Amino acid sequence: MATKEGSTWWVVLEEANERGRRFLRLPKTIGSADYQSHAVTVGPTVRVRWPDGSITIENVVWNTFSEHVCEHGHYRHVTSKLPSVQVNINICGYSSTHRIPISELAVDIDFLKDTL
Repeated sequence: MATKEGSTWWVVLEEANERGRRFLRLPKTIGSADYQSHAVTVGPTVRVRWPDGSITIENVVWNTFSEHVCEHGHYRHVTSKLPSVQVNINICGYSSTHRIPISELAVDIDFLKDTL
């Protein structure tokens, strides 16, 4: 769902899967990875709104997913990439990194690219 705050439109993207290909799309759209209809992606950076309401610009890192798909009796290998942001976490003196999928955060719509 898209919401407007001031002059900024925020959207939480949906992750979709078409024949094993994973992609992001705008909410409540029907898309096909083969034709990239309604599919969107992000650039090298993205402006996100965190659950606590803070807003930051983050570098995008890509998660790769691979799977074997059976379609009409034929198996094929499918590889997809989905964007996420990487955050550093410090707990009791221990440091770690964690990737958060873009589909779990509100994204400034001006940072999206239509893949049509």
